[in-house]
Amino acid sequence: MEHYLEIKHIDKFFGKKQILKDVSLEVNSGEVFGFLGPNGAGKSTTIKMIVGLLCIDRGEILVCGENIEKHFEKAMANIGAIVENPETYNGLSGMINLQMAARMRDGVTQERIDEVVELVGLTKRIHDKVKKYSLGMKQRLGLAQTLLHRPKVLILDEPTNGLDPAGIKQLRDILKHLAHEEGVAVIVSSHLMSEMELMCDRVGIISKGEILMVKTLEELKSVSRLNTVLFKYRLKDTEKAKEVFAGFEYADFVLCEQDRIEIRVPAEGMEDKLEQLNEALVKAGCGLLEISIPEERHLEDVFLELTGEGGEQIA
Repeated sequence: MEHYLEIKHIDKFFGKKQILKDVSLEVNSGEVFGFLGPNGAGKSTTIKMIVGLLCIDRGEILVCGENIEKHFEKAMANIGAIVENPETYNGLSGMINLQMAARMRDGVTQERIDEVVELVGLTKRIHDKVKKYSLGMKQRLGLAQTLLHRPKVLILDEPTNGLDPAGIKQLRDILKHLAHEEGVAVIVSSHLMSEMELMCDRVGIISKGEILMVKTLEELKSVSRLNTVLFKYRLKDTEKAKEVFAGFEYADFVLCEQDRIEIRVPAEGMEDKLEQLNEALVKAGCGLLEISIPEERHLEDVFLELTGEGGEQIA
């Protein structure tokens, strides 16, 4: 796979305040890349720098091998992007909006316009005026505009805004098709963790202007700052069970009430630890009634664990 987007050691300052700190990441052809972070983490600042809306203070950004500062036009020719809200002429039809956008790019034919209209699911409404469109339809029209010139890098900032569940699924399918079938590098910034989990091949997490990690979804789910798993027990004698658990240094209490106890144990060697604990509980006569199997970790769990619940309001 080729690196269609390369961000190398980027720093960004607003006045004396440093917003981005040595940010580096790569996005490959043929993948959907999720760019995640709390509000104010630096996502929008990074995206605006990629598309040339903000200058780079230190470092460099390459799009399909072209430095965006040295060869701006060549680099931007490979990018399609929606930053914040798509720009459209509401008094004109969707088709005329696309035809006007096509005139700003070389080689965009009516056949290509019709192709992207079908791709985004606007065939039945493309000749209606945009002011009659729902917010979700405007989002899809904006996506169609970005695809007219067959960009190699597609950047979407909160693309699911205004979409109903069916529209979100359709968008997800479109983006996965563009990446996996047409080889586009798709970068999506969103706060909807469940959708990112269904959509993305890899995820980069940014917090307070720094990249915490870049992993595939499976790698990310296996990563934990605490590196622990949660066991949930239901027992007849919780007082006696507390004494048993206290004898194991690796068992940390999370909850103890009535007939329930929850503990965290290190993820490494989890099966052996579970066996040791259960044998000790049975031997002590704690009346073991039920044990829960640790639930699969989701992207949202890892995200909250790594970043906390918020971020500085910087971007």
